[in-house]
Amino acid sequence: MDNKYANQCIACTVTSCKHHNDKKDYCSLEKITVGIHDTRPAEYPCTDCRSFQLKSDYDFSEC
Repeated sequence: MDNKYANQCIACTVTSCKHHNDKKDYCSLEKITVGIHDTRPAEYPCTDCRSFQLKSDYDFSEC
């Protein structure tokens, strides 16, 4: 998928994601799936973007 599209309904700052728009802090997908990794989520850190895919050329030295 071409990540030049910026879906202004999905803000995103995860630059390591394949779907992150590199010029703006938005996702390039039309929709995303959000899930949980805690059986009783009470705060946003308990949730995950299940649409995340690592960029094939991501440089981890930027972390």
